[in-house]
Amino acid sequence: MRKTYRIANWRDWDKQVDACARDFQAEYGRAPNLLAASPVMLRRFNLAANRAHVGKRSGEAADPEAYVELQGFVGADYSLIFVEEDDVPERSFSLVYAFESDEDMELAATV
Repeated sequence: MRKTYRIANWRDWDKQVDACARDFQAEYGRAPNLLAASPVMLRRFNLAANRAHVGKRSGEAADPEAYVELQGFVGADYSLIFVEEDDVPERSFSLVYAFESDEDMELAATV
């Protein structure tokens, strides 16, 4: 299952990703677990991220002095792993349901 969305503006990019994940869930009955985008688009997510909401997997806050490369996005009832994919149109991203279980998703995140 896959659906492609376009970012309307960067100010509320996180709210847009969340709304798209909920749209995906409503349409397919499952939450997406991958966000696929071009390398340029993923860098734009990094630049647009509000550092106050960026954290490490351990739950600790990110170092405010260090460069942070986002690895994913977490909503209230879903988690997305970011993956590079050159075929996604400019200013767009695709949400994908690719893993049946959380264990499969965690394994993919460590590879």
